[in-house]
Amino acid sequence: MILTALDVEYDAVRAQLSDLEEIHHPSGTLFEVGRPPVGRGSIALALTGQGNQAAAIITERAIATFAPEALLFVGIAGALHDDLEPGDVVVATKVYGYHGGKDEDSGFRARPQAWELSHRLDNLAHAVKRQQTWTTLIRSASPRQPQVHRRPVAAGEVVLNSRTTPLAEQLGRHYDDAAAIEMESAGVAKAGHFNDNLDVVTIRGISDRADGHKHAADRTGRQSIAAANAAAFALALAAKITSGPARPHPASAEQDPYLTSGQYAKDFSGTTADDEYGPMGILQNRACTAEIARRMGFRTPPDPPTWKEIVAQSEVLSSRKEKLLAEMQQVMGVEPDHAIILGHRHEIVHQRCMLWSAGQAVTPLRVLLSDELRILGPSHPQTLSTRHFLYWFQGQAHSATEAREDLRGLLADELRVSGPDHLQTLSVRHSLGWLEGMTGNTGKAVADLESLLRREERVLGPRHMLIQNTTYALKLFRQQPST
Repeated sequence: MILTALDVEYDAVRAQLSDLEEIHHPSGTLFEVGRPPVGRGSIALALTGQGNQAAAIITERAIATFAPEALLFVGIAGALHDDLEPGDVVVATKVYGYHGGKDEDSGFRARPQAWELSHRLDNLAHAVKRQQTWTTLIRSASPRQPQVHRRPVAAGEVVLNSRTTPLAEQLGRHYDDAAAIEMESAGVAKAGHFNDNLDVVTIRGISDRADGHKHAADRTGRQSIAAANAAAFALALAAKITSGPARPHPASAEQDPYLTSGQYAKDFSGTTADDEYGPMGILQNRACTAEIARRMGFRTPPDPPTWKEIVAQSEVLSSRKEKLLAEMQQVMGVEPDHAIILGHRHEIVHQRCMLWSAGQAVTPLRVLLSDELRILGPSHPQTLSTRHFLYWFQGQAHSATEAREDLRGLLADELRVSGPDHLQTLSVRHSLGWLEGMTGNTGKAVADLESLLRREERVLGPRHMLIQNTTYALKLFRQQPST
Protein backbone atom coordinates (compact mmCIF):
# COMPACT_ATOMS: atom_id res chain seq x y z
CA MET A 1 0.00 0.00 0.00
CA ILE A 2 1.38 3.41 -1.01
CA LEU A 3 -0.19 6.69 0.10
CA THR A 4 0.70 10.21 -1.02
CA ALA A 5 -0.53 13.67 -0.05
CA LEU A 6 -0.07 15.71 -3.24
CA ASP A 7 -0.94 15.13 -6.89
CA VAL A 8 2.72 15.46 -7.94
CA GLU A 9 3.58 12.63 -5.52
CA TYR A 10 0.65 10.47 -6.60
CA ASP A 11 1.49 10.92 -10.28
CA ALA A 12 5.11 9.89 -9.70
CA VAL A 13 4.04 6.55 -8.23
CA ARG A 14 1.12 5.98 -10.59
CA ALA A 15 3.34 6.46 -13.65
CA GLN A 16 5.27 3.34 -12.66
CA LEU A 17 2.25 1.04 -12.17
CA SER A 18 0.55 -0.99 -14.89
CA ASP A 19 -2.85 -2.69 -15.27
CA LEU A 20 -4.44 -0.08 -13.06
CA GLU A 21 -7.89 -0.75 -11.67
CA GLU A 22 -10.09 1.63 -9.66
CA ILE A 23 -11.57 0.60 -6.31
CA HIS A 24 -14.27 2.92 -4.94
CA HIS A 25 -14.69 3.01 -1.17
CA PRO A 26 -18.29 3.66 -0.04
CA SER A 27 -17.12 6.77 1.84
CA GLY A 28 -15.78 8.29 -1.38
CA THR A 29 -12.08 7.45 -1.32
CA LEU A 30 -10.74 6.31 -4.68
CA PHE A 31 -8.03 3.66 -4.65
CA GLU A 32 -6.11 2.42 -7.67
CA VAL A 33 -4.53 -1.02 -7.69
CA GLY A 34 -1.79 -1.85 -10.16
CA ARG A 35 1.19 -4.02 -10.89
CA PRO A 36 4.58 -2.62 -9.84
CA PRO A 37 7.53 -2.39 -12.27
CA VAL A 38 9.57 -4.81 -10.13
CA GLY A 39 8.68 -7.47 -7.61
CA ARG A 40 5.52 -9.50 -7.29
CA GLY A 41 2.02 -8.86 -6.06
CA SER A 42 0.11 -5.63 -6.53
CA ILE A 43 0.20 -2.13 -5.05
CA ALA A 44 -2.81 -0.12 -3.92
CA LEU A 45 -2.43 3.65 -4.23
CA ALA A 46 -4.44 6.52 -2.73
CA LEU A 47 -4.27 10.27 -2.21
CA THR A 48 -4.73 11.51 1.37
CA GLY A 49 -4.56 15.26 0.93
CA GLN A 50 -2.42 17.45 3.18
CA GLY A 51 -2.27 17.20 6.95
CA ASN A 52 -1.83 14.51 9.57
CA GLN A 53 -5.53 14.20 10.38
CA ALA A 54 -6.59 13.49 6.80
CA ALA A 55 -3.62 11.15 6.35
CA ALA A 56 -4.59 9.17 9.47
CA ILE A 57 -8.19 8.74 8.31
CA ILE A 58 -7.26 7.55 4.82
CA THR A 59 -4.55 5.29 6.24
CA GLU A 60 -7.06 3.61 8.55
CA ARG A 61 -9.47 3.21 5.62
CA ALA A 62 -6.75 1.75 3.38
CA ILE A 63 -5.62 -0.76 6.00
CA ALA A 64 -9.20 -1.92 6.64
CA THR A 65 -9.86 -2.32 2.92
CA PHE A 66 -6.66 -4.00 1.74
CA ALA A 67 -4.98 -5.49 4.85
CA PRO A 68 -1.56 -4.68 3.31
CA GLU A 69 1.70 -6.35 4.27
CA ALA A 70 3.23 -2.90 4.75
CA LEU A 71 2.30 0.72 4.13
CA LEU A 72 4.62 3.27 2.50
CA PHE A 73 3.98 7.01 2.65
CA VAL A 74 5.76 8.62 -0.28
CA GLY A 75 6.23 12.28 -1.06
CA ILE A 76 8.32 15.42 -0.82
CA ALA A 77 9.69 17.36 2.16
CA GLY A 78 11.74 20.39 3.13
CA ALA A 79 15.30 19.81 4.35
CA LEU A 80 16.31 20.79 7.88
CA HIS A 81 19.94 19.62 7.57
CA ASP A 82 22.35 21.51 5.34
CA ASP A 83 24.00 18.38 3.93
CA LEU A 84 20.78 17.31 2.20
CA GLU A 85 20.58 18.33 -1.45
CA PRO A 86 17.41 18.77 -3.51
CA GLY A 87 16.47 15.39 -5.00
CA ASP A 88 17.97 13.38 -2.14
CA VAL A 89 15.78 10.73 -0.52
CA VAL A 90 15.13 10.49 3.22
CA VAL A 91 13.95 7.19 4.72
CA ALA A 92 12.44 8.10 8.07
CA THR A 93 13.99 6.06 10.87
CA LYS A 94 11.73 7.92 13.29
CA VAL A 95 8.69 10.17 12.86
CA TYR A 96 8.23 13.05 15.32
CA GLY A 97 4.79 14.52 15.90
CA TYR A 98 6.29 17.83 16.94
CA HIS A 99 3.17 19.84 17.82
CA GLY A 100 2.74 18.23 21.24
CA GLY A 101 3.89 20.37 24.14
CA LYS A 102 3.13 22.77 26.97
CA ASP A 103 3.58 26.54 26.62
CA GLU A 104 4.36 28.35 29.89
CA ASP A 105 5.79 31.69 30.99
CA SER A 106 9.13 29.97 31.30
CA GLY A 107 8.96 28.83 27.70
CA PHE A 108 7.77 25.97 25.51
CA ARG A 109 8.23 22.44 26.80
CA ALA A 110 8.06 19.82 24.06
CA ARG A 111 5.94 16.71 24.58
CA PRO A 112 6.46 14.93 21.32
CA GLN A 113 5.11 11.67 20.06
CA ALA A 114 7.50 9.52 18.08
CA TRP A 115 7.24 6.34 16.06
CA GLU A 116 10.33 4.38 15.09
CA LEU A 117 10.81 2.43 11.89
CA SER A 118 10.52 -1.31 12.44
CA HIS A 119 13.72 -3.32 12.52
CA ARG A 120 12.54 -5.34 9.52
CA LEU A 121 11.87 -2.36 7.26
CA ASP A 122 15.03 -0.62 8.45
CA ASN A 123 17.09 -3.62 7.34
CA LEU A 124 15.30 -3.84 3.99
CA ALA A 125 15.82 -0.12 3.37
CA HIS A 126 19.52 -0.62 4.15
CA ALA A 127 19.66 -3.38 1.54
CA VAL A 128 17.93 -1.30 -1.14
CA LYS A 129 20.30 1.59 -0.48
CA ARG A 130 23.40 -0.65 -0.67
CA GLN A 131 22.39 -2.41 -3.86
CA GLN A 132 21.75 0.88 -5.72
CA THR A 133 19.51 -0.85 -8.27
CA TRP A 134 16.65 1.42 -7.20
CA THR A 135 18.16 4.24 -9.26
CA THR A 136 17.20 2.38 -12.46
CA LEU A 137 13.56 3.16 -11.58
CA ILE A 138 14.08 6.93 -11.45
CA ARG A 139 11.93 8.74 -14.00
CA SER A 140 13.12 12.32 -13.64
CA ALA A 141 15.68 14.64 -15.15
CA SER A 142 17.63 14.77 -11.92
CA PRO A 143 20.82 16.82 -12.39
CA ARG A 144 22.74 14.59 -9.95
CA GLN A 145 22.73 11.11 -8.50
CA PRO A 146 20.40 11.31 -5.47
CA GLN A 147 21.72 10.16 -2.12
CA VAL A 148 19.69 8.16 0.40
CA HIS A 149 19.69 9.28 4.03
CA ARG A 150 18.25 7.29 6.94
CA ARG A 151 17.22 9.91 9.49
CA PRO A 152 14.21 11.08 11.51
CA VAL A 153 11.61 13.45 10.06
CA ALA A 154 9.29 15.93 11.78
CA ALA A 155 5.59 16.05 10.91
CA GLY A 156 3.20 18.83 11.94
CA GLU A 157 0.55 21.06 10.41
CA VAL A 158 2.72 23.90 9.11
CA VAL A 159 4.51 24.50 5.81
CA LEU A 160 7.91 25.75 7.01
CA ASN A 161 9.72 28.20 4.73
CA SER A 162 12.21 29.87 7.08
CA ARG A 163 15.17 29.02 9.28
CA THR A 164 14.54 31.91 11.72
CA THR A 165 10.88 31.59 12.78
CA PRO A 166 9.86 30.36 16.28
CA LEU A 167 8.93 27.00 14.75
CA ALA A 168 12.33 26.65 13.11
CA GLU A 169 13.99 27.48 16.42
CA GLN A 170 11.74 24.97 18.23
CA LEU A 171 12.70 22.23 15.79
CA GLY A 172 16.39 23.01 16.14
CA ARG A 173 16.16 23.03 19.93
CA HIS A 174 14.08 19.89 20.49
CA TYR A 175 14.39 17.85 17.27
CA ASP A 176 17.85 18.62 15.94
CA ASP A 177 18.22 15.07 14.55
CA ALA A 178 15.18 15.54 12.27
CA ALA A 179 16.47 15.87 8.73
CA ALA A 180 13.25 16.94 7.01
CA ILE A 181 9.86 18.47 7.77
CA GLU A 182 6.47 17.55 6.32
CA MET A 183 2.78 17.34 7.24
CA GLU A 184 1.43 13.77 7.13
CA SER A 185 3.69 11.08 8.55
CA ALA A 186 2.63 11.43 12.18
CA GLY A 187 -0.97 10.65 11.28
CA VAL A 188 0.07 7.73 9.10
CA ALA A 189 2.39 6.31 11.76
CA LYS A 190 -0.27 6.54 14.44
CA ALA A 191 -2.85 4.77 12.26
CA GLY A 192 -0.34 2.00 11.61
CA HIS A 193 0.33 1.74 15.35
CA PHE A 194 -3.40 1.32 15.99
CA ASN A 195 -3.52 -1.58 13.50
CA ASP A 196 -1.38 -4.19 15.25
CA ASN A 197 1.77 -2.12 14.65
CA LEU A 198 1.58 -2.55 10.90
CA ASP A 199 4.92 -1.91 9.22
CA VAL A 200 4.84 1.74 8.09
CA VAL A 201 7.66 3.70 6.49
CA THR A 202 7.91 7.29 5.26
CA ILE A 203 10.02 7.98 2.17
CA ARG A 204 10.53 11.63 1.21
CA GLY A 205 12.33 13.35 -1.62
CA ILE A 206 13.89 16.71 -0.73
CA SER A 207 12.32 19.48 -2.81
CA ASP A 208 13.57 22.58 -0.93
CA ARG A 209 15.63 23.66 2.06
CA ALA A 210 12.80 25.26 4.08
CA ASP A 211 14.89 28.45 4.11
CA GLY A 212 12.69 31.14 2.54
CA HIS A 213 13.33 30.09 -1.06
CA LYS A 214 10.71 27.35 -1.35
CA HIS A 215 8.63 29.04 -4.04
CA ALA A 216 11.65 29.69 -6.22
CA ALA A 217 12.70 26.05 -5.84
CA ASP A 218 9.19 24.86 -6.73
CA ARG A 219 9.23 26.92 -9.94
CA THR A 220 12.35 25.08 -11.12
CA GLY A 221 10.54 21.71 -11.06
CA ARG A 222 12.24 20.36 -7.97
CA GLN A 223 9.00 19.00 -6.57
CA SER A 224 8.60 16.66 -9.55
CA ILE A 225 12.23 15.51 -9.32
CA ALA A 226 11.98 14.89 -5.57
CA ALA A 227 8.68 13.02 -5.94
CA ALA A 228 10.04 10.82 -8.74
CA ASN A 229 13.14 9.92 -6.73
CA ALA A 230 11.09 9.06 -3.65
CA ALA A 231 8.73 6.95 -5.76
CA ALA A 232 11.63 5.03 -7.29
CA PHE A 233 13.11 4.14 -3.91
CA ALA A 234 9.66 3.25 -2.51
CA LEU A 235 8.88 0.86 -5.35
CA ALA A 236 12.26 -0.84 -4.97
CA LEU A 237 11.61 -1.20 -1.24
CA ALA A 238 8.12 -2.58 -1.90
CA ALA A 239 9.67 -5.24 -4.14
CA LYS A 240 12.14 -6.11 -1.38
CA ILE A 241 9.28 -6.37 1.15
CA THR A 242 7.40 -8.88 -0.97
CA SER A 243 10.47 -10.83 -2.04
CA GLY A 244 11.14 -14.27 -0.65
CA PRO A 245 11.97 -17.82 -1.69
CA ALA A 246 10.86 -18.56 -5.22
CA ARG A 247 7.57 -20.41 -5.36
CA PRO A 248 7.29 -23.58 -7.46
CA HIS A 249 5.25 -23.21 -10.61
CA PRO A 250 4.62 -26.76 -11.85
CA ALA A 251 3.39 -27.19 -15.37
CA SER A 252 0.19 -28.88 -14.24
CA ALA A 253 -1.73 -29.59 -11.08
CA GLU A 254 -0.91 -33.27 -11.38
CA GLN A 255 2.73 -32.44 -10.58
CA ASP A 256 1.76 -30.75 -7.30
CA PRO A 257 2.19 -33.22 -4.42
CA TYR A 258 -0.37 -31.32 -2.36
CA LEU A 259 -3.07 -32.11 -4.91
CA THR A 260 -2.12 -35.75 -5.40
CA SER A 261 -1.05 -37.03 -1.99
CA GLY A 262 -4.36 -36.79 -0.20
CA GLN A 263 -3.11 -34.02 2.06
CA TYR A 264 -5.83 -31.65 0.83
CA ALA A 265 -8.58 -33.99 2.06
CA LYS A 266 -6.74 -34.53 5.34
CA ASP A 267 -6.44 -30.78 5.83
CA PHE A 268 -10.18 -30.35 5.48
CA SER A 269 -10.98 -33.22 7.81
CA GLY A 270 -8.95 -31.51 10.53
CA THR A 271 -10.36 -28.01 10.23
CA THR A 272 -12.14 -26.24 13.06
CA ALA A 273 -15.10 -24.79 11.20
CA ASP A 274 -17.91 -26.76 12.84
CA ASP A 275 -19.19 -23.76 14.78
CA GLU A 276 -19.55 -21.60 11.67
CA TYR A 277 -20.51 -24.14 9.00
CA GLY A 278 -21.33 -27.44 10.67
CA PRO A 279 -20.26 -30.85 9.27
CA MET A 280 -22.67 -30.43 6.34
CA GLY A 281 -21.11 -27.12 5.42
CA ILE A 282 -17.63 -28.64 5.44
CA LEU A 283 -18.72 -31.39 3.04
CA GLN A 284 -20.44 -28.88 0.75
CA ASN A 285 -17.43 -26.58 0.79
CA ARG A 286 -15.01 -29.36 -0.08
CA ALA A 287 -17.21 -30.57 -2.92
CA CYS A 288 -17.77 -27.06 -4.25
CA THR A 289 -14.04 -26.28 -4.23
CA ALA A 290 -13.29 -29.54 -6.01
CA GLU A 291 -15.91 -28.75 -8.66
CA ILE A 292 -14.43 -25.29 -9.31
CA ALA A 293 -10.99 -26.83 -9.75
CA ARG A 294 -12.39 -29.42 -12.15
CA ARG A 295 -14.07 -26.75 -14.28
CA MET A 296 -10.77 -24.86 -14.50
CA GLY A 297 -9.06 -27.94 -15.87
CA PHE A 298 -7.15 -28.97 -12.77
CA ARG A 299 -7.05 -32.42 -11.31
CA THR A 300 -9.30 -32.36 -8.26
CA PRO A 301 -8.10 -33.29 -4.78
CA PRO A 302 -8.34 -36.96 -3.85
CA ASP A 303 -11.50 -38.28 -2.27
CA PRO A 304 -13.77 -35.24 -2.32
CA PRO A 305 -17.26 -36.11 -1.10
CA THR A 306 -19.55 -37.21 -3.90
CA TRP A 307 -22.59 -35.15 -4.84
CA LYS A 308 -24.73 -38.18 -4.02
CA GLU A 309 -23.39 -38.10 -0.48
CA ILE A 310 -24.00 -34.37 -0.24
CA VAL A 311 -27.56 -34.55 -1.63
CA ALA A 312 -28.58 -37.36 0.71
CA GLN A 313 -27.44 -35.57 3.85
CA SER A 314 -28.61 -32.14 2.77
CA GLU A 315 -32.11 -33.28 1.86
CA VAL A 316 -32.60 -34.77 5.31
CA LEU A 317 -31.62 -31.51 7.00
CA SER A 318 -33.62 -29.32 4.62
CA SER A 319 -36.74 -31.47 4.95
CA ARG A 320 -36.60 -31.20 8.73
CA LYS A 321 -36.29 -27.45 8.54
CA GLU A 322 -39.15 -27.15 6.05
CA LYS A 323 -41.39 -29.24 8.31
CA LEU A 324 -40.56 -27.03 11.26
CA LEU A 325 -41.22 -23.95 9.14
CA ALA A 326 -44.69 -25.21 8.15
CA GLU A 327 -45.58 -26.03 11.75
CA MET A 328 -44.54 -22.59 12.95
CA GLN A 329 -46.76 -20.91 10.38
CA GLN A 330 -49.81 -23.21 10.52
CA VAL A 331 -49.91 -24.39 14.14
CA MET A 332 -48.24 -21.56 16.01
CA GLY A 333 -49.59 -18.78 13.77
CA VAL A 334 -46.23 -17.14 13.10
CA GLU A 335 -46.54 -14.55 10.33
CA PRO A 336 -44.67 -15.26 7.03
CA ASP A 337 -42.69 -12.04 7.42
CA HIS A 338 -41.54 -12.84 10.93
CA ALA A 339 -37.76 -12.73 11.32
CA ILE A 340 -37.71 -16.32 12.62
CA ILE A 341 -39.50 -17.60 9.50
CA LEU A 342 -37.16 -15.62 7.31
CA GLY A 343 -34.20 -17.07 9.17
CA HIS A 344 -35.33 -20.64 8.44
CA ARG A 345 -35.97 -19.77 4.78
CA HIS A 346 -32.48 -18.30 4.66
CA GLU A 347 -30.92 -21.55 5.90
CA ILE A 348 -32.97 -23.76 3.57
CA VAL A 349 -32.30 -21.73 0.42
CA HIS A 350 -28.60 -21.34 1.18
CA GLN A 351 -28.20 -25.04 1.84
CA ARG A 352 -30.10 -26.20 -1.21
CA CYS A 353 -28.54 -23.75 -3.63
CA MET A 354 -25.23 -25.53 -3.00
CA LEU A 355 -26.79 -28.59 -4.63
CA TRP A 356 -28.43 -26.84 -7.56
CA SER A 357 -26.76 -25.66 -10.72
CA ALA A 358 -25.74 -22.02 -10.69
CA GLY A 359 -28.67 -21.13 -12.93
CA GLN A 360 -31.15 -22.89 -10.63
CA ALA A 361 -29.80 -21.12 -7.55
CA VAL A 362 -30.09 -17.54 -8.84
CA THR A 363 -33.90 -17.16 -8.81
CA PRO A 364 -34.55 -18.49 -5.25
CA LEU A 365 -31.71 -16.31 -3.98
CA ARG A 366 -33.16 -13.22 -5.68
CA VAL A 367 -36.58 -13.86 -4.11
CA LEU A 368 -35.01 -14.38 -0.69
CA LEU A 369 -32.87 -11.26 -1.03
CA SER A 370 -35.92 -9.16 -1.95
CA ASP A 371 -37.71 -10.27 1.22
CA GLU A 372 -34.65 -9.79 3.42
CA LEU A 373 -34.12 -6.28 2.09
CA ARG A 374 -37.76 -5.45 2.78
CA ILE A 375 -37.99 -7.03 6.24
CA LEU A 376 -34.48 -6.92 7.68
CA GLY A 377 -32.89 -4.06 5.77
CA PRO A 378 -29.71 -3.83 3.65
CA SER A 379 -27.25 -3.98 6.55
CA HIS A 380 -28.54 -7.11 8.26
CA PRO A 381 -26.01 -9.99 8.29
CA GLN A 382 -28.53 -12.34 6.62
CA THR A 383 -29.09 -9.86 3.80
CA LEU A 384 -25.36 -9.44 3.25
CA SER A 385 -24.87 -13.22 3.29
CA THR A 386 -27.59 -13.73 0.66
CA ARG A 387 -26.03 -11.05 -1.54
CA HIS A 388 -22.75 -12.97 -1.30
CA PHE A 389 -24.38 -16.24 -2.42
CA LEU A 390 -26.36 -14.53 -5.18
CA TYR A 391 -23.39 -12.71 -6.68
CA TRP A 392 -21.28 -15.87 -6.55
CA PHE A 393 -23.83 -17.99 -8.39
CA GLN A 394 -24.57 -15.19 -10.87
CA GLY A 395 -20.86 -15.24 -11.65
CA GLN A 396 -21.05 -18.97 -12.33
CA ALA A 397 -24.23 -18.79 -14.40
CA HIS A 398 -23.80 -15.49 -16.23
CA SER A 399 -20.97 -12.94 -16.09
CA ALA A 400 -18.05 -13.49 -13.72
CA THR A 401 -16.85 -9.95 -14.45
CA GLU A 402 -20.15 -8.38 -13.36
CA ALA A 403 -20.25 -10.63 -10.29
CA ARG A 404 -16.75 -9.51 -9.38
CA GLU A 405 -17.87 -5.86 -9.40
CA ASP A 406 -20.95 -6.73 -7.32
CA LEU A 407 -18.74 -8.51 -4.78
CA ARG A 408 -16.48 -5.47 -4.53
CA GLY A 409 -19.49 -3.37 -3.57
CA LEU A 410 -20.53 -6.02 -1.07
CA LEU A 411 -17.04 -6.08 0.42
CA ALA A 412 -17.26 -2.35 1.09
CA ASP A 413 -20.59 -2.92 2.87
CA GLU A 414 -19.19 -5.83 4.91
CA LEU A 415 -16.23 -3.71 5.98
CA ARG A 416 -18.61 -0.99 7.10
CA VAL A 417 -21.08 -3.28 8.90
CA SER A 418 -19.03 -6.25 10.10
CA GLY A 419 -15.43 -5.01 10.07
CA PRO A 420 -12.31 -6.41 8.37
CA ASP A 421 -11.90 -9.45 10.65
CA HIS A 422 -15.45 -10.82 10.52
CA LEU A 423 -15.88 -14.26 8.95
CA GLN A 424 -18.36 -12.95 6.36
CA THR A 425 -15.93 -10.20 5.30
CA LEU A 426 -13.12 -12.73 4.94
CA SER A 427 -15.41 -15.05 2.96
CA VAL A 428 -16.31 -12.27 0.53
CA ARG A 429 -12.62 -11.47 0.03
CA HIS A 430 -12.05 -15.18 -0.61
CA SER A 431 -14.76 -15.26 -3.31
CA LEU A 432 -13.30 -12.12 -4.90
CA GLY A 433 -9.92 -13.83 -5.12
CA TRP A 434 -11.49 -16.82 -6.86
CA LEU A 435 -13.32 -14.61 -9.38
CA GLU A 436 -10.15 -12.64 -10.14
CA GLY A 437 -8.45 -15.90 -11.04
CA MET A 438 -11.42 -17.32 -12.92
CA THR A 439 -11.62 -14.18 -15.09
CA GLY A 440 -7.96 -14.57 -16.04
CA ASN A 441 -6.43 -11.98 -13.70
CA THR A 442 -4.30 -14.55 -11.91
CA GLY A 443 -1.60 -12.09 -10.84
CA LYS A 444 -4.08 -10.01 -8.89
CA ALA A 445 -5.79 -13.16 -7.59
CA VAL A 446 -2.53 -14.41 -6.10
CA ALA A 447 -1.69 -11.03 -4.57
CA ASP A 448 -5.17 -10.63 -3.05
CA LEU A 449 -5.29 -14.19 -1.73
CA GLU A 450 -1.82 -13.88 -0.20
CA SER A 451 -2.94 -10.76 1.66
CA LEU A 452 -6.14 -12.51 2.72
CA LEU A 453 -4.27 -15.58 3.94
CA ARG A 454 -2.12 -13.49 6.26
CA ARG A 455 -5.20 -11.94 7.86
CA GLU A 456 -7.02 -15.29 8.06
CA GLU A 457 -4.10 -16.89 9.86
CA ARG A 458 -4.03 -14.03 12.36
CA VAL A 459 -7.79 -13.93 12.92
CA LEU A 460 -8.98 -17.53 12.47
CA GLY A 461 -6.01 -19.66 13.42
CA PRO A 462 -4.06 -22.08 11.23
CA ARG A 463 -6.65 -24.90 11.00
CA HIS A 464 -9.76 -23.03 9.92
CA MET A 465 -11.51 -24.32 6.82
CA LEU A 466 -11.42 -20.96 5.06
CA ILE A 467 -7.63 -20.96 5.38
CA GLN A 468 -7.47 -24.40 3.75
CA ASN A 469 -9.60 -23.12 0.86
CA THR A 470 -7.46 -20.01 0.43
CA THR A 471 -4.29 -22.11 0.47
CA TYR A 472 -5.73 -24.40 -2.16
CA ALA A 473 -6.83 -21.48 -4.36
CA LEU A 474 -3.31 -20.02 -4.19
CA LYS A 475 -1.81 -23.32 -5.29
CA LEU A 476 -4.13 -23.43 -8.30
CA PHE A 477 -3.62 -19.85 -9.45
CA ARG A 478 0.15 -19.90 -8.99
CA GLN A 479 0.25 -22.63 -11.63
CA GLN A 480 -1.38 -20.40 -14.23
CA PRO A 481 0.53 -17.69 -16.08
CA SER A 482 -0.16 -14.17 -14.82
CA THR A 483 -2.23 -12.04 -17.22
